[in-house]
Amino acid sequence: MAIRIAPIALEHIGSYRRTLDAVARERRYLLLLEAPALPDVEAWIRSGIERGAPCFIALDGDEEVVGWCAIHPGSWPGTEHVGHLGIGVLASHRGQGIGRQLIETTVTAAFAANLERIELEVFASNGGAIGFYEAFGFRYEGCRRKARYLDGLYDDLLLMALLRDEQCPSAPSAPVEKKSQAIIERIERESGVLGLVGLLTEHLSADELQVLLLEAFRQKGERSTRTAQ
Repeated sequence: MAIRIAPIALEHIGSYRRTLDAVARERRYLLLLEAPALPDVEAWIRSGIERGAPCFIALDGDEEVVGWCAIHPGSWPGTEHVGHLGIGVLASHRGQGIGRQLIETTVTAAFAANLERIELEVFASNGGAIGFYEAFGFRYEGCRRKARYLDGLYDDLLLMALLRDEQCPSAPSAPVEKKSQAIIERIERESGVLGLVGLLTEHLSADELQVLLLEAFRQKGERSTRTAQ
């Protein structure tokens, strides 16, 4: 089924809220556990449209919203150049490249609107999303440890960001899991001679170190879904 990427409009509010609610109720990817009331969603969408915030939706053949990506500029003085990214795709439509289309379109629009920095937060347990963002050039910048406690489990919240001069490439890099596995194999092969610290500082590039760190957070997040700390 053909998917169309389009700017959000007031006519899409009801369908957008249903999709937001479905993703929120998965209790894995968003801080929200359910969508806000329809009037609140409408007010948020209207505000974004009035401010010119890049907000795009994915529409199926029936013109129903199946995904979204929005970047809202900061509202505090001195933060107007910073955009905060949120994205989601219905479970039934994942794995079809919709998320990639959405983020490419929205990030391009945000930088065209003179934003200088785009940032996001992602749960450490969401390894797929971490790799997805890393492939588009987002870099790890920090961690809010044990930021969420839900259903008996803790989860860290990672901060990632992309600057204008790091704008996402046309084609994503190799998956983070594949690259990190190669790094791990090098550590196993060489650490006996050089020592772990020597290997990290002498043999790995900054990008490889970032990939390894992101993979460590991903594995930590997977463990946290099995046992509460």
